[in-house]
Amino acid sequence: MKAFKTVENDLDNVFITSQAVIIENDMTEGVLNQYEEGPFKVFVTKSKGEKCSRCWKYRHLGEVTEHPMICKDCVDAIAEKN
Repeated sequence: MKAFKTVENDLDNVFITSQAVIIENDMTEGVLNQYEEGPFKVFVTKSKGEKCSRCWKYRHLGEVTEHPMICKDCVDAIAEKN
């Protein structure tokens, strides 16, 4: 579990999803589906935030006032291209 914590910020991209977090205990609220493999459990829940207009992932928008409809990752990606 500790190894996963070191890459937690990249799990959403690994699993191709809007959000992925590691929790230490079982979830009880908002679980839409659950999968177990050995000692690991995956809980599927509704993502938090709004849909980014660029990547379509559900994220917190408006962190950059010049681009209120896209997430911070997309703002950073656009800045890298320029």
